[in-house]
Amino acid sequence: AKRRNILQAFSNSEDGILIGTEMIMEEPSLSADIGVLANCDNLFSLPEFNVNERVLSLLLRFSEKIKDAPTLIQTRFVRHPLFQRMIRQEIKQLLLAELEERKKANFPPYVIFIKITITHSDPKERERRAAKAHASLKPHVLDISSFDSFADKSKRHILVTISPNAWLRGSAALKELLDAHLREWDVVVDPENVLV
Repeated sequence: AKRRNILQAFSNSEDGILIGTEMIMEEPSLSADIGVLANCDNLFSLPEFNVNERVLSLLLRFSEKIKDAPTLIQTRFVRHPLFQRMIRQEIKQLLLAELEERKKANFPPYVIFIKITITHSDPKERERRAAKAHASLKPHVLDISSFDSFADKSKRHILVTISPNAWLRGSAALKELLDAHLREWDVVVDPENVLV
């Protein structure tokens, strides 16, 4: 109710200023005459393979909320290809370049990531379970890596890479292995993020 009241007061005002986080984009009826995106540089520090896509999505959603005036963006990275292509309205070229980078790096959509999370409060037991999972998964995949969660130290992630063709047509053994361990593993195919 408080959020609705604030949005209503802003919509009704002629010279109101609304300050918010990214959650403000979720309000479908919200629009403004002028929009300023302050300090989006910290988004580029996220060590995720899809960070440029996420920043682009945020910028486009933000721009949709602005009626007539240009969107103002505060950044120290004015030469970043994302901003340069947005200024020139070359979104398609930006996306094609992003796809080319992902192809070189063997990232989605050219492969499928499967994130497996093993949770245990005892570090030695967590590591033992992760090593066992790693060994059982390795024969079925293109690549596999393992690392601690940045957000929760009781979790260890295993990131599995598999070709889309293999996942769709030839991975019955891998799928059975994942199904057999669903009680002890948290499995996410095509995760939104890989490090958290």
